[in-house]
Amino acid sequence: MRKTHIFKVIAIFICVFLSSSVLFSEEETMKKVALKTMKEWKKVFSEEQVTKLGFDDMADFKAAELGTPFSLYTVNPTAMMEYQGESEFGNLVEDTNNMVYPIKSGGRNKALLWMYKKDDEWKVARIGSSKLAKTMVTTEGAIQSQTRERGLEGAGPPKFVRVYQLFLDFFLVKSAEREYIIPVYSMPNLKIEGSKFYTPKDLVPQWKEQLEKIMKTGEKKIKK
Repeated sequence: MRKTHIFKVIAIFICVFLSSSVLFSEEETMKKVALKTMKEWKKVFSEEQVTKLGFDDMADFKAAELGTPFSLYTVNPTAMMEYQGESEFGNLVEDTNNMVYPIKSGGRNKALLWMYKKDDEWKVARIGSSKLAKTMVTTEGAIQSQTRERGLEGAGPPKFVRVYQLFLDFFLVKSAEREYIIPVYSMPNLKIEGSKFYTPKDLVPQWKEQLEKIMKTGEKKIKK
C-alpha cells in the first residue's frame, strides 16, 4: 500500500511538472513572437502612427516594453439569454484562447497588443486600444482597493471578459461565496458605471434585453 501511495505521489508530481513546463514553453513562444513584432514596428512606424496609438512620441514608443499578458474571455450570447440567476455566472465565461499584452512605457499602460493562435502558432492581431489600456488600470485599482471590503480574500485573479455583441468589457471576480462584475467603462444604455461592483443579478436582465433587441434587428435585416 505504501509503495502504491508513493507511486501515485510521484505520478502527480510528474504530471504537474510536465504541465508547468508546457505552459512555460507556450508563454515563451508567444512572447518571442510579440517581441519580434514590436522590434519590427519600432523600426518602421512613423511619429504620427505612434501618437495615434497613444504614445507621447517616437522615443516613448521605442522605450515601450511588454507587460504581463492576460487571457481574453467571453460569454456566448445564447448562454447569457438562458441564464436565470440560479447558477454561477462564472460558469458561462469561456476562454477565447486569445492573449493580450499591456504595452508599458514610463511605467504606464500605453496600449494593448492582441495575440491569437492559428494552426498551433501564435500571431499578433494588432496593437492599439490606448483608452482601454489606461482605463483597465483604474478598474484593477478599484478591485484591489475593495478586495477585503467585498469579502474577496482568496479569490482567483480577475478575468477580463469581452461580450462582442454588446461592445462590453468587464472584469469578473469570483470567490467561493461571491462573484462580482466590474465594468471597465460607463455605458448608459446598459445602465452601468465603470469600476463599480455589481452582482450578475444586477446586470444580466438588461443585458439580455439588449441582446434580444440586437437579435431582432438582425432577423429583420436578413428578411429584407
